[in-house]
Amino acid sequence: MDELITEQQGKGIYAGLPWFNEYWGRDMFIAMPGATLVTGQFDYTKKILKDFAKLQDTDTTSVTCGRIPNRANLEGILYNTTDGTPRYVMEAEELLKYSDDQSFLKDIYPSVVLSIDQSIRHHIDEKGYLLHEDADTWMDVKRNGIPGSPRGNRANDIQYLWHSQLVSGVHLAELMGDKSHAEAWQAVADKLAKNFEQDYCNKDSILIYDHLNADGTPDLQYRPNQLYCFELINDDAFKQKVTRRVWEELVYPWGVSSLAQWDLQFHPQHENWHYYHKDDAYHNGTVWLWNNGIAMQRMIEYGQQETAWKLFCNMNRQALHEGAVGSLSENADAHPREGAKWAGRSGTFLQAWSNSEQLRVWYQYFLGIRPDMMKRVITVEPKLPAEITELETSVKIGKGTLYYTYKDGKFDVKLVGDEAEINLILPERPVAMNPVFDGVDFCQPRPLSHYPCFDTYHKEALTY
Repeated sequence: MDELITEQQGKGIYAGLPWFNEYWGRDMFIAMPGATLVTGQFDYTKKILKDFAKLQDTDTTSVTCGRIPNRANLEGILYNTTDGTPRYVMEAEELLKYSDDQSFLKDIYPSVVLSIDQSIRHHIDEKGYLLHEDADTWMDVKRNGIPGSPRGNRANDIQYLWHSQLVSGVHLAELMGDKSHAEAWQAVADKLAKNFEQDYCNKDSILIYDHLNADGTPDLQYRPNQLYCFELINDDAFKQKVTRRVWEELVYPWGVSSLAQWDLQFHPQHENWHYYHKDDAYHNGTVWLWNNGIAMQRMIEYGQQETAWKLFCNMNRQALHEGAVGSLSENADAHPREGAKWAGRSGTFLQAWSNSEQLRVWYQYFLGIRPDMMKRVITVEPKLPAEITELETSVKIGKGTLYYTYKDGKFDVKLVGDEAEINLILPERPVAMNPVFDGVDFCQPRPLSHYPCFDTYHKEALTY
């Protein structure tokens, strides 16, 4: 992961290698927790936030005013994404929780204000939802100008990110003594939260709609984005059922598919050039390893760390024994090739958010270390699998180091070099069974007898 933290247009994180040796705002701020926060590189984090603020679109006549770049390289800057900017604000707050260092706030706060105010002024509807273009989410591929996986104008994960941007903005405004913005932003956040569960949750079908279309109708395709929205839903029993259904319909042993295999738009392999262009499959079945993070997190939150651990170990095997050593790839096929038992990898051989989400889940959810140094509290809620019988590690938090030991069934956690209350939440013994997850297992390839993507065979393989 450290190999991708670099300096090009200021400090930043390359999205991946070999061909994403540039800054992608969305990828960068998804990767930041696992890349620089859990690893204690707070100075790097501050520098990235400050340098990216300088690249913000500040042209008030522009439709993208307030956005930080989706892509920034030596040839130019593009602002064609909705999700990078909310994550930028969220990570500013998360850095404060890890470091309690407010020295960067005065430098980036104007960019926070511009980003939120411009969205409120130009891009929200009457319910507080953030509006966007079909391909302005992480499912962003276009071919010949046509979105490959259109997500309407109110994607579910964008609403979660927008709400989180508002809430984080409120906290930053309060720290800056900006009461008027704090109150205005909180009002929009409350409006959105009030509407989301009713508009997006189909509790009979155990489905959080992937998005709402421009005409208000819900989309029924089954995608992993629903896992990102739980903080906007109060019904915990429903969320547990969604977690199980997503795991069994989208989470293969080699990673999380972008579309359920029973969907007619599903593409079993990322690259099958004699039948379709790979961009058509990119978000329509192809596995994205970065989504493993939220899938494991939700399982761990509901006490299913043994199930999550199976996926975690499969990713460790890739990083240690397959492909480029020390790295997780961008993608994988959803279904293995004929005669194979394991899916092939695709996309970049080293993708920042794939690596970083593996690291984030290890530190924040298996080890359970989640600091809030603004409140001087470090929550430690270990959820280790039975396979781990002892470990010793240390994590930089604030100005100190958290030393963490597990041996003989006991945890010893102490902070040296700084002051904070350690809130140690130990797992129940014996672990209570949760019938919602009884017998849960990975999704397995069960293809339909026919997919439209195989209707036409191209003798000359499709290429760019």
